[in-house]
Amino acid sequence: MLNLKKIKKLSDLDWKDEKVFLRLDLNVPIKNEKILDLSRIKAAIPSIEYLNSNGAQIIIGSHLGRPKNNKEYSLAPVAEALGGLLKKEIILIEDPVSDTAKFLLPSVKKNQIIMLENLRYIAGEKNNNSELSNSLSKYITSYVNDAFGVCHRVHSSVNDVPKKIKKKAVGLLIQKELQSLDYILSSEKKMLLALGGSKVSDKIALIEAFVDKIDTVIIGGAMAYPFLKAQGKEVGKSFLEKSCVNTAKKILERFKLRNKTIILPTDHKVVFELNKPEDIKTVSEIPSSKMAVDIGPLTSAAFKNELKNVEQVLWNGPFGMFETKEYSDGTINFAHDLSKSNVTSFVGGGDSSSAINKSGVAEHIFHVSTGGAAFLEYIEKKTLPGLEVLI
Repeated sequence: MLNLKKIKKLSDLDWKDEKVFLRLDLNVPIKNEKILDLSRIKAAIPSIEYLNSNGAQIIIGSHLGRPKNNKEYSLAPVAEALGGLLKKEIILIEDPVSDTAKFLLPSVKKNQIIMLENLRYIAGEKNNNSELSNSLSKYITSYVNDAFGVCHRVHSSVNDVPKKIKKKAVGLLIQKELQSLDYILSSEKKMLLALGGSKVSDKIALIEAFVDKIDTVIIGGAMAYPFLKAQGKEVGKSFLEKSCVNTAKKILERFKLRNKTIILPTDHKVVFELNKPEDIKTVSEIPSSKMAVDIGPLTSAAFKNELKNVEQVLWNGPFGMFETKEYSDGTINFAHDLSKSNVTSFVGGGDSSSAINKSGVAEHIFHVSTGGAAFLEYIEKKTLPGLEVLI
C-alpha cells in the first residue's frame, strides 16, 4: 500500500519564484469545438490558484483524446474555457517540446499562464521517453501532479518527468481523491456497492476489494446481462460480455454462500435498434429480437429502496446508455435518489461522474472521482505508478 505520508502536498512546500510544470487532466468531451462538460477544468482551478497566489509561475500540461496527428484534439478550446474561469490569459504553446515556453517565461505577467499544447502530440509521451523531460528541464524547477485520471499510466508527463525533478508534490485534487478513497477503503460503515457500465471484467477487482464490507450489490447496465444470462434468462441483442458469463455465475454462487445479495434488473427498456429511441418499450423480459438500453422503473424503485438500508454507497458505472436522453432515466434517477438520501456517497469516475454532473447533483455527493480506470486500479492495488514516482 502506498505510504501517502511520504508524498508532499502543496502546503508542505514553498512555491515562491518556482517554475512549476503542473500536470492536469483536462481531457474533456468536445464536439464541434464546444466543451460538453467543464467539470474537469473546474476541478483543476484550486491548485492553479494556490500555486499562483503563492508566487509560482505555472506551465500547464495535459493530454486530450487520442490524436492521430497534430491537428486533432487541440487544447485551444480548453485554454479559452480555463482562461475565462480564471479570468486570466492562457498562452497556448503549439509545440510542447519547443523552447518557446522557456523564452516566454521571463515576460509572462501575473494575469497570464502558459499551457503546452496536447501532450499526446509528442510521439514519446505514451512510450514514456525523455523528449518532454529533456525539454522541461531547461526551464522548470518543480513538478506538481494534479491529474488523478492518468496516474495509472506510465507516460512521460506522469512518470519520466517527475523522476528527474527533485521538488515535486500532488495537487489539491489528487490530495482530495486519495483522502476520500482511503476513507472508504478503511470505513466499517454499512455499504452498498452499485455497479453499472458495460463490462464485468472491469469490476471484478472492485467486487473483491469490498466483498467483506458489503451485504448487497445492485447491478445495472450491460454489466447485468452476464449475470442474467448465468441465471438462464434471455438478454436478446443486448451488449453481452460473453466471456464473463461463467465469472458472473461464480460470483452469484459465492454471494449466495455468504448470505449476501445481488440485485439485478427485473424490468428493462428495450429497442429494436439503438438509433431509434422513439421505439423504446418497457418489458419484464428482454425479447430475443430486442436490446436493453436502460433499467426499467421497477428496478429503479428497487435500487432506491436499498439506499434506506445502508450508511454509505460506492457507485461505479451507469445503468444504461445514458448519453442518449431516452435511455438515461435509470442512471439519472439513481443520481437524484443518491443525492437526496442520507448516505455518504462516493461516485467512481468516468461515465458515473458524467452522469452526476449531467444530473446537476454533484454538490450533494460526498466525493465524485475524476478518475475512471485510475479510481478502479487504486482500489485494487492501493497505489498507482504516477504516485509512486512522487515519493
